Amino acid sequence: MKRQQVVQAAWSKLDSSNRGFVSLRQVKDTFDASRHPDVCNGRRSEEEAINEFLEIYDMHHNCFNDYQKNDKVTQQEFNEFYRTLSAAYEEDVQFEGMVKGVWGIKFSMPDAADRTPAGGKDEAGGSRARYQQMNQRGTPFGTAATGTQEW
Repeated sequence: MKRQQVVQAAWSKLDSSNRGFVSLRQVKDTFDASRHPDVCNGRRSEEEAINEFLEIYDMHHNCFNDYQKNDKVTQQEFNEFYRTLSAAYEEDVQFEGMVKGVWGIKFSMPDAADRTPAGGKDEAGGSRARYQQMNQRGTPFGTAATGTQEW
């Protein structure tokens, strides 16, 4: 699975009724810090993982909504959060494992066509290159006004 597909799967699970938005409370309540890879590996506690998520997501949510009180989280907002967070993960497998874990998405083996050779890079040359490409577009965090651009 590609990064964007994993985020889409997480959103689909979160917005199971297909309304196009969920409540901020639902995002916070559904996030499962116990399944975060750093918690599973003993690098941080569940409490540390949930607190970090809540702190970062709250900042993103407030900024995304121009600091106006808003309890709705749209798919665009959710995608933008993970697009930004994605830059912190060098390897696709690490990012995908984190997203799948915390949102309870079933793990599966990638199709042969989706695999890269050991030590290989994807078309964009890895996540750092993708991040640099996006941030050269002249908008904060490489985001687009429409929210429909590819990662």
